[in-house]
Amino acid sequence: MQGDAVIEFPMNQPVKAEFYGRGKRLGELVLPGGKPVRAEVRIFEKQTGNIEHDQFVLIGYGSGAYRAKSIFIDVPQDWRLEGKDSNAKIEIQDFVFAGDRRLYHCEGIIIVEAMNGDRFLIRTGQAVDQKDRLSIDGQSVRGVWAIDRDLLAYPFEAVVEEGGRRRSRRSARPGEVCWRFVGERDWREDYREAGPGYCEFVWLDGETKHVRGRQSAVVLPDGFELIQKHNGAYADIELAGWSGEATLYNGDEILNKISDSVYKWRVFIDPPRRALLCLQLATSKVPCFRLNVPLPSKEWLTTWDGKRRECGDELSLADLRDTVARAPGTAILMGEVANCGAASPEARWEFDRERGLSAMRDDIAALMRPLGLDVKVRLNFNGENDIWFVTEFGNELEEDTSFGSLCPKKVILDENVRICGRSFGTPEKEEDFGPYNGLNDAHGARPIQLPHRRASGLVYLRKDARVLTRPKLIEGDRDHDISQHRLGRAMAQPQDRVKEELEILIDELNKTPETPWANRTIKAVIDLALSLKGLPPKTFYIFEMFEKDAGIVAPLLLYRCELKNLSEILDLFNGLCSSWTLLSKKFYFKAFETQGKFFVNALERKEQAVKWALEIVKERQKEIVARHPQLTPLICQDFSPLKRSEVEDHFSSHTSEIINHDSGKSNPFRCGDLCNWMLEERGVPAVARVFDAPFAAAACTSFDHITLDNKQILAVKDVERHHPDWFAKAYGYAVKELSNGRP
Repeated sequence: MQGDAVIEFPMNQPVKAEFYGRGKRLGELVLPGGKPVRAEVRIFEKQTGNIEHDQFVLIGYGSGAYRAKSIFIDVPQDWRLEGKDSNAKIEIQDFVFAGDRRLYHCEGIIIVEAMNGDRFLIRTGQAVDQKDRLSIDGQSVRGVWAIDRDLLAYPFEAVVEEGGRRRSRRSARPGEVCWRFVGERDWREDYREAGPGYCEFVWLDGETKHVRGRQSAVVLPDGFELIQKHNGAYADIELAGWSGEATLYNGDEILNKISDSVYKWRVFIDPPRRALLCLQLATSKVPCFRLNVPLPSKEWLTTWDGKRRECGDELSLADLRDTVARAPGTAILMGEVANCGAASPEARWEFDRERGLSAMRDDIAALMRPLGLDVKVRLNFNGENDIWFVTEFGNELEEDTSFGSLCPKKVILDENVRICGRSFGTPEKEEDFGPYNGLNDAHGARPIQLPHRRASGLVYLRKDARVLTRPKLIEGDRDHDISQHRLGRAMAQPQDRVKEELEILIDELNKTPETPWANRTIKAVIDLALSLKGLPPKTFYIFEMFEKDAGIVAPLLLYRCELKNLSEILDLFNGLCSSWTLLSKKFYFKAFETQGKFFVNALERKEQAVKWALEIVKERQKEIVARHPQLTPLICQDFSPLKRSEVEDHFSSHTSEIINHDSGKSNPFRCGDLCNWMLEERGVPAVARVFDAPFAAAACTSFDHITLDNKQILAVKDVERHHPDWFAKAYGYAVKELSNGRP
């Protein structure tokens, strides 16, 4: 498996990446305690070559020797750099990676000095890279987590590793490693006397006294542990191995001890108020410090800081970024579209102890968006009665007729929120009505006073690319501004006529797609699609029509949009109850012809126009199938599929092995006319469903009398998304066979 995804995260945070496949956890990648990204001295090298913008590669932290002659040093802005001799070069740069830091272009031997007197030595143009390292190896601690630091208990040992061609690892010599409490300036000599508390350890060079390696950790006494015992709906928590003061917090509440002689508390865990408690420790000689206490309890949804999500809460897709599923062990979180009867789309995710719901966002969006703006996905654990709901927006605007204003149903505390809207006459243009401050003193959500509108349209609240409220329909007078395109004129009609007007428009587009007005209308549809920026496609009925009778309009968008927007247009069907592979094949061919005529008419030298037009169209076809290989048999006339034996062998040797047989998903394709176009049924329903999906899609695109219901469509989309390689191969084979009249 190879991927080029770029994941953005704050560089001062520890990171744990979990990998999931086939609904199961495959493994994780951990940067323990965030040590690498906490380094205050970062060394970069500028990347050279055929690149559009400057790119910097992180090559080290702190002191070290580097082969690169020219490097960039990134430090806090109040730190000082100086050259060790006259050959050193230090140039401050006019850009920074973070607001409180500075970047310097350096060569030679550079000394970096912190405000507390710590010194780092960096040398460039060396024969080899040399990066030294300090590790403090201690005993593990039971029952608590350190907040963004390592956690150590006595006894422990300092180990130093010298970089270079031959790396050597050894125990630190006496006096070589020092320590201090975080926040202190002076180092203390014997690291074995460190703590308890937040401590820093340092390996100082014997001659220059510069920092060769450092590590931060929470140090605890030998025998320290926090023991939890479940007692029905409660957990008894007892602290051992600590002689100082200890306070246990449940959120902002201080828990009372249940024993005067020992540190022992009782916490209600069914259901939990929080998933994480906070243990504050202190002694007369040690500054107070805090540790997290994970609270194993029944399966529940919480925020990342441990606050419990109430049962029955409605979460928006955006809320999933700060929501985590927690369980005492291995559990299954189940998702199902609510109130859809037997045809309810569903998904399930197996995880161990905890899993962020942001990792499930795309799966949840794929369940709800094709079915409408108001669809809810119901979440629960292992089929239990504790239920949560996920909706597209999680909030809506309510009309206050007495004051003629709108007000969010839930208070919005986000900053930089804007009041936005669209007139139906120009739906591709979003209007900004100004900022929105969510609080109205102490009286709840602040009402929205809209400017006078003569035209009907939509109003919603937006923050950057997120739409925070369901678009609210505002009835107005007929649009007095005549729209420049037929799409706007159709959408600006009274609401009871809009669908009829759009159906007439689509019908005329399919009959006369080469006309100038048709070209302007297609451009307006493209502009509307590219302007959504967080609005689901189903916000506008014109895109809902792509699911049924839009004819060549949808395929024509792939040819008419700019190349830089092609992927965005292809993603349009992610939010619709259809797929590019379910549109009729004849519409793709007609769109190809229409685009060819469009270029022929646009080119001046008519004797070569046909050849040039064909080359341009074929170049766009290559770009389409490069991004969406499943469309190859519909787009490329010279497509050559695999043989049947090769398709079946690919399924047996590759795809069938990665299907979760325990997913509980049924096979919706073995019914009606579809049975006539299927190969032999394969295995259990979950396996047969994956095998049949591309053949069902091929039958739908090949024959007008074959239609799929919503459950079948969503199954096709699900298989196409999770098994794209298999789908493309089997779909290509089936489309070619059906075009030749062979089932």
